[in-house]
Amino acid sequence: MSIKAVHLSKSFGEPAIKVLHDLSFEIQAGDFVALTGRSGSGKSTLLYLLGALDFPTSGHVEMGGHDLSAVSERELHRIRNQNVGFVFQFHYLLPELSALENVLTPVRKAVDFGVDVSSFETRGRELLVRFGLEGKEGRLPRHLSGGEQQRVAIARALVMKPKYLFADEPTGALDSANGEVVIRLFEETNSVDGTTVIMVTHDTGFAARARRQIRLVDGRIAEDIVNSAPSGV
Repeated sequence: MSIKAVHLSKSFGEPAIKVLHDLSFEIQAGDFVALTGRSGSGKSTLLYLLGALDFPTSGHVEMGGHDLSAVSERELHRIRNQNVGFVFQFHYLLPELSALENVLTPVRKAVDFGVDVSSFETRGRELLVRFGLEGKEGRLPRHLSGGEQQRVAIARALVMKPKYLFADEPTGALDSANGEVVIRLFEETNSVDGTTVIMVTHDTGFAARARRQIRLVDGRIAEDIVNSAPSGV
C-alpha cells in the first residue's frame, strides 16, 4: 500500500505560520525514504502528517488509497495500531514495565479491535532476540543501555507487523556505534520484511543508505532523488 500526500499544507498559531506548502508526492509500498533538511524545514511535521499523528490544514494523506481525513476516529485508531509503527529520538518506554511488556503495549490496544493476539507474545520475544536482546526480556528500562532501550522501542513499533515504520531522528540521541545498529535494523526490516520505512534524519550518511531522499527547505520539496546504490538492499 502506497502513501500519497495530496496538496498537503500545515499551519500553526494565530496568526497562522505556514510550515508546509502544498506538497504532493507518493511513497510506494516497500520503499525506504529519508526526509532531510535543516531544523525548522518541516521534516517532523510532514512525518507526523504521513503517519496520521496529526492532521493537515489543507490537502490530505492517502494510505492504501484511503483518505485519512475521511475515516472515522475509531478507524483511524485501528490504522495507527495495526498499520503504523513509530520510533522517536527518545525511546518513551514505560519505566515500570519490562522490555517485553513494553514491546507488547500495542498488542493490548489491538484487543479492542477484535484482533487475535495469541501469537504476539511469541513475536515480541522473537523481535527482542533478533535485535540482540535475548535474556533481557524481563529487564526494566533503567537496567538497559540507551542503545538497548531504542531497540526495545523499535521492537514495540514492529510487533503488530505494521506496513509502515515512521522514525523521527531515531539515532539522534545515540552514539555512532548504536546509531549504526539502529540503521541496520531499519535496513533489515525494509529489505527482509518489506516494511515501508520513512525516516527523518540529519545524518547525511544514514540518509544516503535509504532508497530515496526527500529534502525539504522552508516547508517545500527542494530535492527528491533516488539513491544510486542504497545499502541493505
